[in-house]
Amino acid sequence: MTAFHNGVECRTVTFSVIEPSGVMMETITNALSCNADPLTTLYNADVYIEPDSVSFYACVFGEAAATAHGSGYFSYADGINVPAGTASDTDGSVVAGKGTHLFATDTIGIQTTGAVYSVGTLSVNIPWLYATMSGSNSYQFTTTLQSGELAVTATNAVLTVEKAGSSGACHN
Repeated sequence: MTAFHNGVECRTVTFSVIEPSGVMMETITNALSCNADPLTTLYNADVYIEPDSVSFYACVFGEAAATAHGSGYFSYADGINVPAGTASDTDGSVVAGKGTHLFATDTIGIQTTGAVYSVGTLSVNIPWLYATMSGSNSYQFTTTLQSGELAVTATNAVLTVEKAGSSGACHN
């Protein structure tokens, strides 16, 4: 940007646009919900948009639709469409080491169809989009992996789910 006074250039200032680069999630303490039958792991996470060197106050963020990939116990879910999430704006606060905090939390979970359990995995690579509040176009800036694993021993089953640095686990 160049400033003029009485038609004479007096100052030039260069601005750099910093776009969002990643998503970081943090499990909310005491937000884990477990169910034994069907085995279910569900929790809430605070969501932060990286980097932490800028505020994305005037932006809206959300997850796009994705495709699930399942194996073993979760092979029935391979190829299932996971719908887009609800968009959220930010509260404007920037937390050092985390990023700009979103108003909405993310509910993250995985559920079995019931016993008899066997080892399996379920994963979804979820595209993240952003737009300015005044803009009509959205842009993909990263992809987060949500992964679930069912581990089975002779005495129990453990269902773990992880996403963007957050995690939860339950057993029967």
